[in-house]
Amino acid sequence: PRFLGGPWMMTLLFAVISVTVLGLWAARALTAPLSSFARAAETFSLNGAAAPLPERGPEEIRSVARALNRMRERITGLIDDRTRMLAAISHDLRTPITRLRLRSEFIEDEAHRGQMLHDLDQMRSMLESVLSFLRNDSKLESMTLVDIATTLQLIADQFCDMGSKVSYDGPAHAM
Repeated sequence: PRFLGGPWMMTLLFAVISVTVLGLWAARALTAPLSSFARAAETFSLNGAAAPLPERGPEEIRSVARALNRMRERITGLIDDRTRMLAAISHDLRTPITRLRLRSEFIEDEAHRGQMLHDLDQMRSMLESVLSFLRNDSKLESMTLVDIATTLQLIADQFCDMGSKVSYDGPAHAM
C-alpha cells in the first residue's frame, strides 16, 4: 500500500495519461485528412461547386490528395466534353428533322402530310427522350397505363397503309 500511494504511482499514472492523450491526438491528426477524403467523396458534385481537397498532412496523404484532385479535374473535363458533344449531336439531329418538317408542309395529299408530320413529331420526341437520358436529367416520368393491343393494331394498320400484308390477331384491349 505504500507503493500505491507513493510518488512512483503518480509518475506512472501521469505517464499513462500523457501517452494516452498524445496517442489520441496523433491518431486524430493522422485520420483527419482521411475524414476529409470521405467527406469530399460524399459531396462530390458534377457541377464543380466543391472545393479541392486540401493537400496537408504526411507526404503520402498529400500525394493521395493531389491524385484525387487531379481525378476530379479529369472527371469534370469529361463531363464538360460530354455536354458539348450532346449539344452538337442535338443540333445535328434536330436540323434535318426541321428541314423534313418544312418540306412535308408542301405535300398536297392531306392524309400523307398528316402521317409525315406525325412521324416527324415521333422522331423529335424520341430524340428528346434519348438526349434527356444521356444528359442524366432526373425528371422521372410518371407511370401511365398503355393499351398495348391498340398500339399493336395501330402499327399493323400503318404497315398495311404502306402496302405490307400485316394483320393483328389478339385481344381488343390489353392494359
